[in-house]
Amino acid sequence: MSIKKQPSPLIHDLVRLSEKVGLQTRNEITLQLVEISTFNIAARYDDYKLKFYKKATKEYAQKWLTIGKDLYGVFRQKI
Repeated sequence: MSIKKQPSPLIHDLVRLSEKVGLQTRNEITLQLVEISTFNIAARYDDYKLKFYKKATKEYAQKWLTIGKDLYGVFRQKI
């Protein structure tokens, strides 16, 4: 069965998701996916949210927005 026809797994770990669909990534991309996975804080504890809030400066957000767009392009080409 094609990967596109299977339901998405209910996980937020982008490294695991990329592995699950068979996408091989360079170490740099894997590290970026690890960092972006930390952005999913909806169900985390308040101290975790505060730590992330302090880290998420305008510069940090702009950097990761650019990286996210680049990764989107990389993965889009692979599917």
